[in-house]
Amino acid sequence: MRANFTYLYQIKSSKNYFFRIRSNIFNILCNYPRTSGHFVASLKTPLLDEAMWLSRFIKRKITEDVQMHTQTLNTIQIKALAQLSHDISSIQLELELNRFLKQSFNHWLQVGKKMIQLGVISPEALGELRTVPETTIKNVFSHGMNDEIPITVQSSTLQRFEAESARLGGSLTPHRDEALMVNRLIAEFQKLARKNEQYDPDMVSATPGIEPIEGVEFLHLLETMKRFTASFRRAERKVETKRNQHLLLSNCMQQFYDLKVAHLGASSQQQYATSFKILRDFLGSDMLVTEIDKQTVVRIQSHLQKLPSGRVIRGKPETLGVKSINKYMSNFRSFFTWLIEQMQLVSTNPFAQMSIKLKKGQHQNKRRKFKPAEIQQLLAYQPRRKNEADGFRDAANWVPAIALYSGMRLNEVAALRLRDIYKIEGVWVFDLREHQLKTDGSARIVPIHSKLIQRGLLDYWTAQKQATQLLLFPELQTEECLTARDGLGTPVSKWFNRTMLPALGIDKKMERDLSLLIDFHCCRTTVVCAFKDKGVSSYQAKAILGHVEDDITFGTYAGDENVGIDVLKRVIEMLDY
Repeated sequence: MRANFTYLYQIKSSKNYFFRIRSNIFNILCNYPRTSGHFVASLKTPLLDEAMWLSRFIKRKITEDVQMHTQTLNTIQIKALAQLSHDISSIQLELELNRFLKQSFNHWLQVGKKMIQLGVISPEALGELRTVPETTIKNVFSHGMNDEIPITVQSSTLQRFEAESARLGGSLTPHRDEALMVNRLIAEFQKLARKNEQYDPDMVSATPGIEPIEGVEFLHLLETMKRFTASFRRAERKVETKRNQHLLLSNCMQQFYDLKVAHLGASSQQQYATSFKILRDFLGSDMLVTEIDKQTVVRIQSHLQKLPSGRVIRGKPETLGVKSINKYMSNFRSFFTWLIEQMQLVSTNPFAQMSIKLKKGQHQNKRRKFKPAEIQQLLAYQPRRKNEADGFRDAANWVPAIALYSGMRLNEVAALRLRDIYKIEGVWVFDLREHQLKTDGSARIVPIHSKLIQRGLLDYWTAQKQATQLLLFPELQTEECLTARDGLGTPVSKWFNRTMLPALGIDKKMERDLSLLIDFHCCRTTVVCAFKDKGVSSYQAKAILGHVEDDITFGTYAGDENVGIDVLKRVIEMLDY
């Protein structure tokens, strides 16, 4: 469309000129309700001078007409209000309301037909309108959730009907009845659109008459109708949410967290909290668990694949890897299993069998063990700058060594208390049975390796006791560590991965190019590999590492029988690096 004059346009498909003015001009001119549509009319002339004169005339005429009518009401509204000024009964009031809505319906239907004939409104614009079930409209109004429903140009008249009904002690619902009328009007407009799909205004010789104010009001009504369906669906959603508070996703997740997650270790708690936040932010706080199906899960998967991982490789931010995505999906799957088995709120698990598989030829990075030379470098390492590991130098000295000689997880070492270290049957041990840990199997006793004692661990422990400390590494009990996503060991982990490993010549980017992952957790991987190399039995390794024994022989028939402390001590001493 090409502009030749302020209100004058020409389109490629027609030789004639068109007059077009934004509907919000009426708000500027005379405080008429603003809409985002346009008032458009064909001038039916290809002559520029004639079209310019006509456009000026129409603009002036519209301005005069709108200013004259904005302080008045249309004929239908005037008649209805005239009836209300008389002393009438409740029955007469109801009849008058029905008459008013029926006349409004017929009026707007006729105006709509004229607007199509004039070419102001295309059949496609009316065909895009959508109705809602009448039960939805009645349900929304009965629950008082109609605040967001857009008002029409006859709202003030409806308020008079409502006030008069209240005065007479009646129970009329003018706004609800008007919404039902608008819904039926939309249905008629849809039929009109289908009937006039091939309609061309230039084919009509006689131009139907229409008052400018009617055209403006119709555009306002059309904007209301465009918002009509979405508004009622939002309102219905609120009704459904209010009725089913026990099925709200946010409420169910909080209940699951309080009952099933709160007793887990800090790392697991954080993983669930992060997973649930992602799910809640994506689906919305008013989603019901019964509404989550396989299609929803596919959308969730797609969303997870676009989330940033926080890593930047060669200047490009990375998205979540397959392993991280599947971890989130596993958490969601556990949540829905609980909803099925414990709460009996849903019958199927939409997250079942929905893990992402690696594409053919694609490899997930795997953690590797530290090589013997690297282990010696790790154990002998001393900070090289004054500000290196500043504020947690003791933890930096001891945490990696304890991990390499025990197989304990980072946060298990970081959270050790002085009372967790003592002798059992002549063997010094770490007792993790009173800690909040990752799994039930993580609660265990781990013998202290003789190499740690030789390095002075017990001397350090004694010094901490004499200083009346309660924790082995009190410097990690900062607010930052306590609230960190990865738990108390966060500063040690960051220092180990970002400072210590590069200082030892270990290039994490080069390792990643080989599909290898190397970080603090590789200390635990190193211990596992050492046990396997020494021929340590599965049940003995699991007892030290804190894994649940799922073997039928030792897990089922052995029951609660534990591996003897002397046996565990012999296994730990096999770590001979």
